[in-house]
Order: sequence, then structure tokens, then C-alpha cells
Amino acid sequence: MEKGVQKKEVLHYKELNDWSNAHHLASLHNILGSWNVDLTAKDDDISNKVSYDCTFEAMSIEIADVCTQGLKGLTIHNDTNTLARETSLLPLFMGLNGLEQTKDKQYKEDAYTTVYKNNILTPKANEHWSDRKGKYSSRANAWILTKIIKLHNKEYYETTLKPLLKKRLQDKNKSKHEKKLEIIEKQGIDINNIFIFGNISEKATREEYKEEAAIATDLTKVI
Repeated sequence: MEKGVQKKEVLHYKELNDWSNAHHLASLHNILGSWNVDLTAKDDDISNKVSYDCTFEAMSIEIADVCTQGLKGLTIHNDTNTLARETSLLPLFMGLNGLEQTKDKQYKEDAYTTVYKNNILTPKANEHWSDRKGKYSSRANAWILTKIIKLHNKEYYETTLKPLLKKRLQDKNKSKHEKKLEIIEKQGIDINNIFIFGNISEKATREEYKEEAAIATDLTKVI
């Protein structure tokens, strides 16, 4: 019998347009950008509310009052897939629970009463108002209220709430700046003195630092 002849196909790799040596290939950012997909991280309303110990800062009574007043005429659902589309009990209750940190439990309960009266609850939301309130009692973040108002009461947000949030951020930045100046004054640092990291390296090489406090003092000169 005649044996069949087996043939092997040899595949050859061929570069197209010498792409491996190209220096101007489009990045993923550029490609998605051409499709109007924004990859830039935006400053969220809540991002500046976290303190150094990773807990949410208490909302001031002024902002809290404005938030409670801004939750008016909204349709509140029992549940929803996204806050951007509609307001539901979970984010609303999380926000209201956070108001206890602003003042006290009674202040929080008064806010609950006001919001219940001033908004439109769907039949399901009205039915589950009490049991959801108990279920979500341990979840608290008052700053979510600013997000709800921004999404669902836009005019009120722009004219009333946003200016207060902006002022709060400015005051916070001013406070940080003043603290830095206070540190400089306490350390007796001459801000006109030219001092760079190279100087620190040289002093360390010469073993001039006898304690960590001395290094910290020099570091404040270049921060």
C-alpha cells in the first residue's frame, strides 16, 4: 500500500508596517479618548470629607440643615439599581443616619420626619420605610445627602448647597496652610534659606544627625 504523504504547513510571522520599531503608537488613553471615553478621575463630592483616620468628618449644622431642606419633592423608591437614576431608601437612610454625628439622635429623627413629610414615597417605599430604617441603622454617611441633592435637585444644589460646600473646602485648605506656617514658626525655620534634599544627604553622610528629630526638622525646610 502506498503511504500517504504528510505535509506540514510552516507559518511565517510577518511584521506589518514595521510596527515593532514604531515610536508613536497610540496609547489606550488616546484610543478611548477618540471615542469620547473620559479616563480622567474627577473630584467627587465626598472625596474631601474623609479625615486622617479614614472616617467621615461630621457635617456642620449649617450644611446639614440645608441638606434636609433640599430633600424636598423627590420621588423615593424602595430600591434602585443606581442613585443617578432615582433615589431609594438605602442611600437616603445612610445619609440621614450620618446626621446624628452632626448633633444628636433627636436631630437625626427630626430630619427623618421632615424628609418623610416633604417627599413622595412609592407604595413599596412607604410600606418598607420603618423596617428599612431599622435594617440600615448601622450605616451612616451624611455626605451622601449632598450627592442625592446634586443629582435630583440640581437647581437647589447649584444655588444653595454648592456655595456652602465650596466655602467649607476653602476654609479647610486655609486651615491646612495655617498649620504648616505654625510648624515653620515653631521650628524656627528661615523660609528664605536655600536648603535642598542634597544638603540632607550630605549631612547624613557626615553622620551629623544624632536623632530623628533633627532629620524631621530639615525635611520641613524642603516640603
